[in-house]
Amino acid sequence: MLKEKSRYIPDIVTRDDIGGIDFPYGKDGKWGFGLANIIESRKNEKNSKYNTEGDFLVLFQKLAKTLESGELHEVKIIQIGWQ
Repeated sequence: MLKEKSRYIPDIVTRDDIGGIDFPYGKDGKWGFGLANIIESRKNEKNSKYNTEGDFLVLFQKLAKTLESGELHEVKIIQIGWQ
């Protein structure tokens, strides 16, 4: 997935309380999302410790483990209309 810079992994983490969590590769840039956006953000950080594909694999493994074992808290989402 990281080499292809595409794809979508459904249900990479599944939780009893909310179900499956997907990891889309996504895209980078101003309206970026998914793993591509995380990669771009980390690469642009000053003194980033994430520079290689291996570094990002470790980061995404940690992310999956956090999503799997983390606590779920209620979050209020405010929808903003774009014009």
